Amino acid sequence: MRKIVSPFTAALAATVVLFVIVVSIGSGEQLAHAARPESTVDALSSQELIAAFDEANVSSPDRAMQIANRLRERRKEIPQHDLVSAIADTNRSRTTRELMIDLLAGPPEDARVTGDVRGLLRDSRLDPVLKARILVRYDFGPEDSALLGSLAAGNDDAVAFHALKKLGSADPSVACRLALEALARSERCSDSKLSASYKVLIRSGATESDRAVRSTLLRHLASVIDDARTSPQLRDSAAFALSDMQSLDALRTLIESKRADKILCVGAVDQNAMLIKTALERNSDEAMIELAITAMELHPVREIADPLRAARDRVTSPALSQRMDAVLERIAREGVPLTVKWTED
Repeated sequence: MRKIVSPFTAALAATVVLFVIVVSIGSGEQLAHAARPESTVDALSSQELIAAFDEANVSSPDRAMQIANRLRERRKEIPQHDLVSAIADTNRSRTTRELMIDLLAGPPEDARVTGDVRGLLRDSRLDPVLKARILVRYDFGPEDSALLGSLAAGNDDAVAFHALKKLGSADPSVACRLALEALARSERCSDSKLSASYKVLIRSGATESDRAVRSTLLRHLASVIDDARTSPQLRDSAAFALSDMQSLDALRTLIESKRADKILCVGAVDQNAMLIKTALERNSDEAMIELAITAMELHPVREIADPLRAARDRVTSPALSQRMDAVLERIAREGVPLTVKWTED
């Protein structure tokens, strides 16, 4: 017997079949789309990968990460010209251009300054943020002294900061001259340039080898620390510099300041504890003993107790004797060991 199917049932069945087909096709397309990025990325040339990364930054962070990883894997295969062109291309996103800088430099052991790198740093059209990133990624030599000096004297704070720091290694004498010039006109210099100047003068060894440089820096730092108009950031930079100078005069300037951050003062005592211990052992005068007591009131160090106790006979002030007794008790109760890393070269 033939079954009679109503028009409604037939239409419903057709709709269901069509839906199943559409869903199947859609699922197949989704699976194909899910598999496509990996295969597409593998097939792309270096220039195509760069373009794809630029596009994916906006629309697909996951795909952008995948492409970035592939670019890193292929770094040595990418022509330097392609990377340099992408860095200079203002139509590309900053994220893309920053990645190109990282790829051009490679790991620290591979980073070599080339004519292309110097050309980018000389390019007045290049975003200063990108120039600063280039400076961070590379080490420079004496042949780059003029270029770094020019950048250090520029108006962009980030570029000047990193250029002056790099110049401190590439050509210390030129870097020190620029740093001293910055101190001489400090009211017209940015905080970051002054901070870089402190680092250059201390790390170059100029404050140890040249008494005039040491005196100039110490006077400047003392004025910065105690000036109410100084920004918190610059005051902290000055505090770190005073601690790094490894000088009793610098330590006194810092820990006796009413404006210096007390936490930074504690760190300075910890860093200079061996200096204090050595000074006490050399039959220091009462002023030095008072400095040691003030330091131990901030941060008691066990190894200071014996030389401080041995200096008792050189103290004539009753008030200072009382402070010594109190600080010796505190060292016995709360003293911490001298931090070994500060005693190592």
